[in-house]
Amino acid sequence: GKRRGRDRGGLRCAAAPEGSMAISSRATNFEAAFARLMPDCDVLEVAGRRGWRGVAGTLPLPDEGLGDLADPGGLVELPRPVVAATRYVEGNHRWIVASMSGDLGVAFVDTTADINEDPVKLLLTHPNASCAVGVDMFASEGLAAMACEDGSLLVYNVSGAEPLPLAAKAADPCGLRGGAFRPHAPHQIVTIGAEPGAQLKVWDLRSRGGEPVLVLGDSRSQPFSCMHVRDTDVYDVVCGTDGGAVVRWDLRGGRTTPTAAFKQHDSEVCAVQSLELRRVLSAGMDGKVVLGEEVPGGATAHGVMELPGPVVDLHYEPAGRRMVAAERLGAIAYCPFDERRF
Repeated sequence: GKRRGRDRGGLRCAAAPEGSMAISSRATNFEAAFARLMPDCDVLEVAGRRGWRGVAGTLPLPDEGLGDLADPGGLVELPRPVVAATRYVEGNHRWIVASMSGDLGVAFVDTTADINEDPVKLLLTHPNASCAVGVDMFASEGLAAMACEDGSLLVYNVSGAEPLPLAAKAADPCGLRGGAFRPHAPHQIVTIGAEPGAQLKVWDLRSRGGEPVLVLGDSRSQPFSCMHVRDTDVYDVVCGTDGGAVVRWDLRGGRTTPTAAFKQHDSEVCAVQSLELRRVLSAGMDGKVVLGEEVPGGATAHGVMELPGPVVDLHYEPAGRRMVAAERLGAIAYCPFDERRF
């Protein structure tokens, strides 16, 4: 059940297949928009909002994965709520790159900073007043990409003392919902559109022209809501849509329509993660986390968990066989999960 009354940070109920489910929640007023499991340790990297301000940092999972998440000073306060985030590793430092609402730009938060250091190393403001709804890093090259609400794609080199603008493209006049670098190709970025007839586009930073090198999708496409580019497959991109569908694209460009499309949710898909064996984890506004398995002629959906409120983010860690999901109402669900057992 959950606590009643003013405190809405209590335990939420859920179920998991063939295993125990641990639900972590907070007595503090923190709502995560981004949650990732750190490899080989029981620590979460999170970003979101606390009241009218943003927060980003790390939180240890409670003992045995059950109970309230404590904040032992691991969260850094930001000027505005976080709407999108990513993470990366540089040497001995771990970073969260958090885009804030409004026109305040993107904050680079060092989650490994010493107690006497300022963890916010860089506050990158935009040349326009548009919010970045998608951020990504190509850490080895020091490149940051931002997909903005107004349809612009901005790329910076942040490896030096000052951020260096590299590119600014009018990627989509109807606005963007996400952007990500292609694995092993720091010069190529994938973007997704936000309106009916939305397109998936691939941009090459080496190109002097203003046109994408690949365009997928047509006038029948639903507005995209999220995307995932797999590190282990340079051609595989999976997107969620406003209508609850999951679509898979092949960037080799042999066809302009999806290689697979199947409905996994009753409403908007908020997060997707492509797995091995043509399987996809997705989370939606309907409060469900679903594992979809592509089969001839469609897909089979396996329910993984259901939460009382919209699930805005998820992360599956294959090495540790565990998953975390962030609910808009404030809970964070954590559970052991092995997609190979379905």
